[in-house]
Amino acid sequence: MKEQNLNKHTLSHVCGIPYTTIDAFYKKGYENIKLSTIKKLAQYFNTTIDYLMREEVEDRCYGKENPYNSQYNEKAQEVLALYLQLDIEDRAEIRGEMKHMLKSEKYSIQEELKNA
Repeated sequence: MKEQNLNKHTLSHVCGIPYTTIDAFYKKGYENIKLSTIKKLAQYFNTTIDYLMREEVEDRCYGKENPYNSQYNEKAQEVLALYLQLDIEDRAEIRGEMKHMLKSEKYSIQEELKNA
């Protein structure tokens, strides 16, 4: 949350997790966290459940397979770095636009991956 300058309320909103659940992490710890909740957090933060739950895991990509070639990965990292500089509202707008574009016939995720 610190890296992305998020507060508990914003994290709740963007992940679809009740605020009370996130607030409870701070008050009671995450020992009894639901798998569905940790999956949402891992997906939002683009990391693995192991990274979030196991203190000894320091690599946020631990256990992830990288299906992309290195050239595509470099481009993705550059875009992600720019995206992370945006505020929460602008990030939400970008995600909405991307979803809209991907629904159109002009773009296909599979085609984009082939051309990367």
